[in-house]
Order: sequence, then C-alpha cells, then structure tokens
Amino acid sequence: MNPNDVIPEVPYKDRRNGLMIVGILQIVMGAGAWLLALLTGVTVQMAARQGMSAASMLPGLLFYTGAGAVFIGLGVGTVRGRRWARAIWLVVSTGWLVFGVIGLGGMVYWIPRVFEALGTMGPNQPPPGVFTIMLVVMLGFGTVFLLVVPLVFVLFFRSPHVKATCEAINPAPSWSDSRPLPVLAAALWVSFLGLSMLAMPFMYGGLYPVFGAFVRGGVGWALWGGTITACAVCALGLFRGRVWACDGALVLVLAFSASSILTYWKADMKELYVSMGMLDAQIQLIEKMGLMSSGYMASTSVCFLCPYILLLAWARYKISRDDNRMVG
Repeated sequence: MNPNDVIPEVPYKDRRNGLMIVGILQIVMGAGAWLLALLTGVTVQMAARQGMSAASMLPGLLFYTGAGAVFIGLGVGTVRGRRWARAIWLVVSTGWLVFGVIGLGGMVYWIPRVFEALGTMGPNQPPPGVFTIMLVVMLGFGTVFLLVVPLVFVLFFRSPHVKATCEAINPAPSWSDSRPLPVLAAALWVSFLGLSMLAMPFMYGGLYPVFGAFVRGGVGWALWGGTITACAVCALGLFRGRVWACDGALVLVLAFSASSILTYWKADMKELYVSMGMLDAQIQLIEKMGLMSSGYMASTSVCFLCPYILLLAWARYKISRDDNRMVG
C-alpha cells in the first residue's frame, strides 16, 4: 500500500445526544442513590434509638453512598463522551445485568416466603390480595432495575456508533484502552469485592467463616483485614495485567467461597445473627422465611461465585495471550 494513501474513516452515527441523555439519567440515578443512603441513615438512627441492631443496614448504607458517587462520576464522564466512562459503564452494566438475573431469581424464591412468614406473625393481617399486589409490584420493580435498565446500558455502550463517537470526541487513547475489557472488568470487580467486605466485620461482629466454623474476636478481624488486603493487591495486579494477580484472585475467591459454603452448611447460623445484634423476634422471622437454612446460604454463595470464576478465567486467557504475543 502506498504510504501516501489516506485510510478512509469508518462512517458512524453521531451519538452525542444519546450520551448526553444517558449521562443525565445516570446523574439522576446517582442522586436517587444518595437519597436512599440518607433514608437508610435515618432508619439506622431510629433503630438505634429503639434498641435494635442497625449492623445489617450498614452494607446498604455504604452501597447506596458508593453507588451514588459512581453513577454521578460516570454520568459526568458520559456527558463529556470520555472513553474511560464508556469502558467502565460496559463493565458495570454487564456485571449489573449478570448479578441482576441472579438477584431477581432470589427475589422470586424469597419474597413469597417473606409474605408467608409475615402472615403467621399475628392476628392483624391485611385483606386478601394485598400480598399478591405487593408481590407483583416488587417483582416488577426488580425486573426494571435489575434487568431492563442494565440491559439498556449494555446495548447502548457496546454500540460501535457510541464507541466511535467517544473516540471522535477524545482522539487520544485513554488509560482504559491499555488493557483488554475482560481484564479491566476483572480488576474492577475484584476491587468491588474488596470494598464490599469493608462492612462485613462490623456487620458480623468480627465473625469470619473458616471451613465449617466461625472465628471471632481479634483473629476474625485480622482475617477480614487480610482478605480485604489480598483483594486490593490482586486488583492492582490485574490493572497492571499480571498473570499472578489472576491466579491469586481465583485462589482467593475459591478459598473464601469454599470456606463460607462449608461454614454455612455445618455451623449454626443463629450464631451469626446473634453476633449481628438481632433480636429473637427478628431471628425467628428469618428462620420462618427459610433464609437460615444451610442449603439456601450455600446455594446463594455458589450462584455469586460462578460469574467471578468465569470472568477471572477469561481475564487470565486475555493476559496470557497478550504476553505470548509480546514474546513472539
């Protein structure tokens, strides 16, 4: 080919307006998450005043606060057409969709049992049909926010027209372009795993699952700290495209999951809920819902484990392939 030949640009549809609309929607959703965080904080204060444990609400408070910051930050990046915002949104929305499918399945299993348990708690019961209406509303809400919204984001950000628009707005390569998307996804989701564990020692009163039993006290806190630190180290290695980070994250996820599943299967789950400061009435209600059974806890852990394993295996393949190309 003649070096003076000009390579024609691939035609694309300008999606600046779409990026503007989606970005504003994300900012609004972030503000809504912060509002939920505020309401959760008020609920925590009310529970504390009534002598009830608020430890179980701490993860929700941290999640809504963090989600609000992520949505607003990425929303601003989307409005400005940043390459990194598109890449991160593809990672976030895909994971949101995968875990949303799992979560919606859990809702279909869990909500009817909650209503059944509530129906046996006392003589003052709502009129017939109220629980059915509530079930339909909750499942409809879950379907929209666990399936429809992330699916729309996935389809939008994976569009070649959106990608080309972001590249036209920002011609210079971004830091997010330095790694294959599966590797970036693995790094971000291992980071999220570590961040989500920050509330666990406070929520569980320091209890840590160790292959069939709960360890408490200073040892439990140290194990939580070590696990969180290991997640941070593996996430940093994944950002740098290191194979050892993939292997370490796989071992970490498998070991922690196996330890948790075996503990949920063998240990007395009441010990966990008592350590969380729950009242006897709350524990009895959870038991009636079937959420204290070893099978439910173990199966839930397995469902959330599988996507992590597949993602880390995919990321390892991508890193190894790139390393072989460099050697070749």
